[in-house]
Amino acid sequence: MSITMYYDGSDYTWFYGTVTYCSKTQNIGSKGWVAGGYGGYITVA
Repeated sequence: MSITMYYDGSDYTWFYGTVTYCSKTQNIGSKGWVAGGYGGYITVA
């Protein structure tokens, strides 16, 4: 995911970006918000 902005909420950090890699190719290019820290992680490179 290519991150373009984020928001530190009270429980989670939310990331907004574009899907750049996905096993379901129809999702590539989709944009939206993703919560970080809920049973998984997000790596920003």
